[in-house]
Amino acid sequence: MQYITIPEAAILWHTVPQRVRRGCETHQISGAVRFGRSWLIPENTSLPQDVFDKNYGLGVNWETQYPVRLRANNGV
Repeated sequence: MQYITIPEAAILWHTVPQRVRRGCETHQISGAVRFGRSWLIPENTSLPQDVFDKNYGLGVNWETQYPVRLRANNGV
């Protein structure tokens, strides 16, 4: 079985390593194992949706999420 590291998973899932690490520590990412000070995640593991809630979302597109607010401020 091939494994990826937290930074690699963060790039793959378009998020920050801290969120992936928190998912590993709380056992929300299936198959993640601790190896010394590092976490190893199986490369075929899919992104767990419950790790990333809607407020901190994965790859949030702020222009589509809050279009009225951005248009009202008009860059101010």
